[in-house]
Amino acid sequence: MDDSIEKITGTETNYFRYWGKARKEGKESGAPYHLLPYHCLDVAAVGQVLLRQHDGLRHSLAQLMGLSEDELIRSLPFFLALHDVGKFSASFQNLRADLFKTLQQRTRDQNNSPRHDNLGFMLWRHHLKEYFRQRGLLPKQNAGGFRARNQSTGLEYWIQAVTGHHGVPPKQEGSCSDYADTRSVVTAARL
Repeated sequence: MDDSIEKITGTETNYFRYWGKARKEGKESGAPYHLLPYHCLDVAAVGQVLLRQHDGLRHSLAQLMGLSEDELIRSLPFFLALHDVGKFSASFQNLRADLFKTLQQRTRDQNNSPRHDNLGFMLWRHHLKEYFRQRGLLPKQNAGGFRARNQSTGLEYWIQAVTGHHGVPPKQEGSCSDYADTRSVVTAARL
């Protein structure tokens, strides 16, 4: 691993050890990989720009979520940044064993099952949702009132939409058993 990354983070487990997009094997031009946190932030930034530029979409989505348009513009990028959170799994990282070895100094024999979209939803459901609630980033589950219930239901739809890929929502069942190193993955995903 690049020593400069270790100096920046100062931790053994961190989000700088995960790739999000990789150059196709055998292709010589371009960077070999794009780190996962940067990829997620890129998607969030593009989504925020699109919301600002498309009045009708922004208005409709805000109305469906029970949010003001300003609240939507501030909130939706948070969810968009979570779209590939399942890529923190070792099974996904191992799709490029060379990068897995380079970034995390380890190898793995397991294939990519379940897919990163399903794993992302499971990670959200079992580890991240309550973590974000406790920090005041999401409404409390037992918050009363029509608006709070709509927002809670809307949040579930949003996370399914952003963690699903190519128009297919993630599977609702399952656990995070693929995260053999669940603690380090959850730590990286929360950062």
